Formats: sequence, structure tokens, C-alpha cells
Amino acid sequence: MTYSLNEVRALATKAARGAGFSWGMAEEAGLSMRLLSSNGLPGPSAFASYLTALDTHSLDIGLCPLSVGVQFSDLPTLWKDVGVGALRSPLLLAPFLTPAATQTKMTICLHWNRGQAVVYPGSGIVGRGDLLTDHSNVEVDVLNDGSEAQNPKVMTRAEIEPTTLKVLETFAARTYAPATEESRRAGAGASETDND
Repeated sequence: MTYSLNEVRALATKAARGAGFSWGMAEEAGLSMRLLSSNGLPGPSAFASYLTALDTHSLDIGLCPLSVGVQFSDLPTLWKDVGVGALRSPLLLAPFLTPAATQTKMTICLHWNRGQAVVYPGSGIVGRGDLLTDHSNVEVDVLNDGSEAQNPKVMTRAEIEPTTLKVLETFAARTYAPATEESRRAGAGASETDND
């Protein structure tokens, strides 16, 4: 099933909040999932994998791609030729490099064991290889001066696999207020006589 990019953003934001991220970090997650999806990349699948690992306290969790990404966004020169280290779901870091690529007119490449994401000036992101790697050492390099920037076809809808959707909806549901007898009496939700 396909979803609008705004639906992807809203679901990812709620899922991040349900996983315990602050509202600010949850908003960043939503925006990054929207950007990955608009470039035809499996951001929601990578995000669902990351949230599941975070929730189950996997020993090989590595660095948080959202926290590292926000640092890269806040300090635009931090990304230059650095080894990020062990990172879970490295694809999630790519959207956070788009402002730096656009500002410096540089093409920036994230690469890991069997995959890479190339970030072009103007918010274009191209993925190659294994984009759903769970855990890998990540390095960031400048490929060129951005003069050969690619602008992939911008997608207006994103396909989300049913298993990914279920994971994200499960995390998002943690943000919903539980039903109480008092809320039912006040008129929230369907009544017992509702026969729609």
C-alpha cells in the first residue's frame, strides 16, 4: 500500500515519540523519513528496524543515527572525512547531510560494509547496495565539488511494507491516551449502543 509523504512523516514522528524520543528528535525523524521516501529509499523499513533494536536493547545497537545526524546538521563542518563508527541503520543518517551538501555544494558519500548513500546538493539522495544493513561502521567522504549533482526523480508517495507498517504503528500507538471509564462517560470513542 502507498502513503503520502505527509502520512509517512506523521507516522514516523509518532513512532519515534512512542519509542521515547523527545518531540524535537521525533520531528527530525519524521522529516528524515519523508526525505528518504521522497527519494524512493526504504527509510521507513530502516527506521522500523532501528526502533525494534532500540526497544529490545540489542547489544550491538551502536550509535543512534538520529543523534549523530542532528549533530551533523548543527555543526556543518563535522561531517568532513570522518569515520562515524558503529552505527545502527546507517541509511537514516543520510537526510541529515543534505543541508551540508547544499550549503557547501559538495557531494557527500556515506559508506558502510555493503552499501552507500550519496547525498547531492539540493536534497537528492541515491542509495546503492545493501541499504537495510542493521549495524555497520560508517564513514563520510566528499566525492566531488557537486558539479555532477544528480537529482533523482522525486516521489510523491511511498510504499511501506505491511511488516514495517505494523512495527511503526505499534510504536505510534504508545502515544495514544488509554481509554478510561471517565473518558467514555464524557463521550470519547464509540458508545456501547453505537451500531455504525
